[in-house]
Amino acid sequence: MRTAHLSKLSALLALTLAGCYAQVDDQSVSLIHDFCTPATNPCIPGASVDVSLASLVPSQDLTVDLGSSDLLSTGTTKAGPITLTSSLVVNKAVFSILGPAGADFSQVTFVELLAVTNNDDACTVASDCTTIANYDATTDGPAGTTIVLKGTGVSVIGLAGNSHQLSLKVNAKGYAPAPTLWAGSLDLDMGLSARGDYP
Repeated sequence: MRTAHLSKLSALLALTLAGCYAQVDDQSVSLIHDFCTPATNPCIPGASVDVSLASLVPSQDLTVDLGSSDLLSTGTTKAGPITLTSSLVVNKAVFSILGPAGADFSQVTFVELLAVTNNDDACTVASDCTTIANYDATTDGPAGTTIVLKGTGVSVIGLAGNSHQLSLKVNAKGYAPAPTLWAGSLDLDMGLSARGDYP
């Protein structure tokens, strides 16, 4: 994903210099995080535990590297004489079970994915935790081997800060998959919009 961002930045800068402004839109930027390695697969505790008391995934607190492109800088930034304004919005977040056979999320009733700022993993200050995607079985229907969380329309660029490290927290209700251990992944499907303006 980082290479794709850098190539889009080069094209955006070239187009901007050729005119007054240019805009890039990519509404399907994907970032996949596997919770288990081949050596530890499967690794996620299941056994139908209450996920409101235990983690749905190996750690409720995750960190995602969004890459180093200037397109991901907070708010409005400069690239030489060009002013860049960008947003990166989560369209959906998908938790998937990769094994074993028979494992599913059918007993999970609610999941929310939050972006955490100021290292406040406990969300002691409400504004330090922003919901970027959520799932509710009541309105979204029962889950199977995947849970699809709908994006809330919030740009994660400002939430990641200048380090481009996006800290995530998972809250859930219901019960984990039945197998003692299972393997899974998180797929963030995001939309990138960037505009370059030349004086």
